[in-house]
Amino acid sequence: FCLELAREVVCGKLRNSRTLARRLIRAHTIDPAALDKLDAGIAAALAARDIATLRGIEGSLAKVYFAVLRAALPAEMTFERRTRRPPTDPVNALLSFGYTLLAANLLAAVEIAGLDPYDGFFHADKYGRPALALDLVEEFRPIIVDSVVLTLVNNRRLAPQHFFQEEGRCVWLTQRGLRRFLRAYSTRLQTEIYHPDAGRPLSYHKIFE
Repeated sequence: FCLELAREVVCGKLRNSRTLARRLIRAHTIDPAALDKLDAGIAAALAARDIATLRGIEGSLAKVYFAVLRAALPAEMTFERRTRRPPTDPVNALLSFGYTLLAANLLAAVEIAGLDPYDGFFHADKYGRPALALDLVEEFRPIIVDSVVLTLVNNRRLAPQHFFQEEGRCVWLTQRGLRRFLRAYSTRLQTEIYHPDAGRPLSYHKIFE
């Protein structure tokens, strides 16, 4: 059961990553080879026989996906690689902050549904870590957080002046930048899409539940 659910988590993430990557490749004339790699990753994930293999597939395909993301950003707001602790550039700061907000939203949804947020399947259980909420975060990263970051940066609604660097290391949003990001993130959560199980449009916020 753990393996089957973990497969769905990874495949869901890769499918949503592929969907966003396809849009970016069309809009920015990026090498489409990444789509073949993501397709191959989905097939490999479906055939994986243990969770360690799934984690390896997810990690290697994340690099492919972030390369597409990087190529779709303006030169003054791009990033060399994904950095988290601490984020060392504006885009990594936005991604990390957005993923933190998303994890909090999924944690609340898991509790509303009456499930134990600390009992995960793809992420290893670790004291104090809401592994189940983090499992569910994976599928929503591209279509919630990454989409918001791309829209704000490519439309120049967030630019270098909306960030500052702490002691030459960690990058933070200014108050003005923070307000803009939170407003865009909240708007994204209220966006409605058709949900096949419900048979009607639902907001992402309700889809979490």
